Amino acid sequence: IAESLLFNHDARQLQIVNSKAQAEGHEEFNTPAKKIQKLELNTASEAALVALPGVGAYTAQKIIAYRERLGGFLSLEQLSEVKGLKPEVLQVALNYLEVKQEVKPIPLNEVSYEQLKQHPYLNWNQANSIIKMRTQKGKFKSVQELEESVLIDEETYKKLLPYVSL
Repeated sequence: IAESLLFNHDARQLQIVNSKAQAEGHEEFNTPAKKIQKLELNTASEAALVALPGVGAYTAQKIIAYRERLGGFLSLEQLSEVKGLKPEVLQVALNYLEVKQEVKPIPLNEVSYEQLKQHPYLNWNQANSIIKMRTQKGKFKSVQELEESVLIDEETYKKLLPYVSL
C-alpha cells in the first residue's frame, strides 16, 4: 500500500523533490518503501506540492494562492478550505505535510481595504467595516476592537484573530 501511495513520478524526480525539501529544512519520515521528506506547507514550492500523490499543477497553484491570501496556514486542517481539493487527495497529502512556520499577520492600522478584502475569512462588507472603524475611531489600540463590528460574528473573529496585529 505504501508503495502505491508514493509519488506518481519517476524515482529521479522524487529524488530532486526530496533534495529540495531537505534543503528547505523539512522533517524526514520513513515509509517501508522509501525515505520521504515531510513538506512544510507554508514554504513548499509548486514543484514540491505537485510531487504529492494526487496533486497536480493546478491544485498546487490553488494551495499556494490560498496560502498567500490567508497569510499562511496555522494547521493542516485548513487545507480543507481550498476550493476544489478532493477529500481523498487531501487525506493522502496530509501524510506528507506539516505546519511549522508562523503566519504573516495583517497590520490592522496600516492595511488597505483592497488588501483586507482579499483575506479568505472576510467578505468585502466586513473588510469595509474594519476600515470604517479605523477611520472613525482612529487607529486600533487592540485587535479585540474587531468584536465591536456588527458584521464580524464570533466564528469569523476567532478564525481571523491569529491573522491580525496592530
